[in-house]
Amino acid sequence: MLLKGFIILAVIQSIVTFGHMAVYRTMVKFFDLHNPLLLQNLKVTLIVLSFSFLVTSVLANNFMGSIINGLYTLSAVWMGTFYWLIMATGLSFLLSWAARSLGINLPDFYLATALFGLAIIISGYGVIHSYQTKVVTYKVSLPNLPAAWEGKKIVMVSDTHLGNIRGVGFIRKVSELIDKQKPEVVFVPGDYYDGPPVDYDVLAKEMAKGVHAPLGIYFTSGNHEEFRDSQAYLDALSKAGVKVINNQRVEINGLQIVGTDYAGNNTDAGLAKTLSAMSIDKNKPSIMLKHAPFAVKAASEAGISLMLSGHTHKGQMWPLGYLTDWVHHGFGYGLNRYGNTTVITSSGAGTWGPPQRVGTDSEILVLELQKQ
Repeated sequence: MLLKGFIILAVIQSIVTFGHMAVYRTMVKFFDLHNPLLLQNLKVTLIVLSFSFLVTSVLANNFMGSIINGLYTLSAVWMGTFYWLIMATGLSFLLSWAARSLGINLPDFYLATALFGLAIIISGYGVIHSYQTKVVTYKVSLPNLPAAWEGKKIVMVSDTHLGNIRGVGFIRKVSELIDKQKPEVVFVPGDYYDGPPVDYDVLAKEMAKGVHAPLGIYFTSGNHEEFRDSQAYLDALSKAGVKVINNQRVEINGLQIVGTDYAGNNTDAGLAKTLSAMSIDKNKPSIMLKHAPFAVKAASEAGISLMLSGHTHKGQMWPLGYLTDWVHHGFGYGLNRYGNTTVITSSGAGTWGPPQRVGTDSEILVLELQKQ
């Protein structure tokens, strides 16, 4: 298992390093760089930057401290910038070739300056935009909905990814936004934490004290709570008063709330096995919290009325949303249906890796319930 992980990291790092060298070659060619000292410094800088995210990720996942957090944040921002610089690299060669083919005089220097400058601007915008959390509202019809739930509001918040980059200040603002919606209950289907060691208790208490939902806050774990021993995360949330319902069913005023953890529930067979042990009443409405929008068929066959997921981030940065939608078989974002089951997938409130969003929004969801 350790060897497999090492091989995967080595392959990813090789691709990232190759990408940085492509950026280097593009800058040398299009900016007509010749000074030996400048070229050497540029090459060394890009090599160091290419390894920065891997190195700081290893440090952040093993140690705590403001210096490590700062270095990790800088490397994560750089990786987002690098993403757009790769786009600029490809476009530089494509547009230069197209201009020559059409007989258009388009100096390489000005072309690359415009594209690389735009990449940096987009990266900066992405950082700012990722902290502008939106409220997205869905009207959801559920069969046999008890009168006690008609017209009531549920808030769902996923993928806050609290850790080295997003901490107390971020979850405090998100909690205030949730509380303004005056929800009856709040659902958190995973990745509340990013994974690295931080003060889990403080981060859990910050949401619990900031949100006043009469029927409570319910949580199920995501993949980031399961990277290591999940107990520390779950204990912190439980101590704060958040109800953890991994692979459990509870009933609130005639509405079944079903929770699943991440591992083992992403295939139809795995989820079907988990749900079969919960004695779900198909004659009563049910809402399932499931981190990733997989195994929708099994959820529908088990009689789940509404499935709430996150995980995808809607790709986080354009055009990756097309990829996540394909991977999740059309359930990568928004409201969709499968049989009698409504599936809602959120892009999440936080970010993973680069603290940037371009073409996607940081969001919380408000679900207004009505009888079908």
